[in-house]
Amino acid sequence: MREVPTGPIIARSALIVWSAAMIGGSFIPGESVPAAAMVGWDKLAHFIGFVVLGGLTLAAFHRRSNVAWITIMYGLIMGLATESAQLGTVGRTFSLADIAADIIGTVVVVIPTLAWQRGRASADQG
Repeated sequence: MREVPTGPIIARSALIVWSAAMIGGSFIPGESVPAAAMVGWDKLAHFIGFVVLGGLTLAAFHRRSNVAWITIMYGLIMGLATESAQLGTVGRTFSLADIAADIIGTVVVVIPTLAWQRGRASADQG
């Protein structure tokens, strides 16, 4: 009997849980969200959240040759989803700056992956 690889299953499960938590958090009313202690805290939280999302996406789909694009597109979709969810939430607003922080967080994780893939491809050919 063939053994099922548990790594991708765990990574995909973690990705689903993290994604659900991010979307669920978008429905928390504005007055219930802790006030930012410093300017830019909200953007930092978006950046860190999407670094984690990007890492989980890369881990979940690491065997796909287009994993970088899957990760970037999923980060964009999740950024739009979380901001759109806030449109109907009291005290929350849609923010293009938040989406920019989301995409930057996702791309920061993808860039080293692309460099590693290119280096590996060069080593395989040479």
